[in-house]
Amino acid sequence: VKFSGNDRPNALSVKQVLQGKEVDVGLVHPNGTISWIGNGTTNAFWAEEPEDPPVKFQYWLVIQIGIPTMIFCCTAVAGVYFGLKQARPKSGPKKGNQQKQFGFEDTSNQESNKEVEQAEAATV
Repeated sequence: VKFSGNDRPNALSVKQVLQGKEVDVGLVHPNGTISWIGNGTTNAFWAEEPEDPPVKFQYWLVIQIGIPTMIFCCTAVAGVYFGLKQARPKSGPKKGNQQKQFGFEDTSNQESNKEVEQAEAATV
């Protein structure tokens, strides 16, 4: 263990908890040597850690992630399908039908008819 910025070098106490009480078991001197008090630390209270239980498949992930994803994807696909179905005409476009559908009328024939009538009237 090293400390930086310590302005007063001194011994560091080593402690161990034995039966719920803190007990001094040694000292670490500034030169790095360790002197143990009595027998030093003891392994009498160490116990082997129990093994972790096996990881089980987490079904809640299927419910929380899978089902909302399926609902979203199904509605998106259905929306695209029905939107395209509604946008396409059933029997194909008829002549002039597309212009009437959007509120346009073919006025080019009417204008040319008026010009022809005016030209005929001028010659008569």
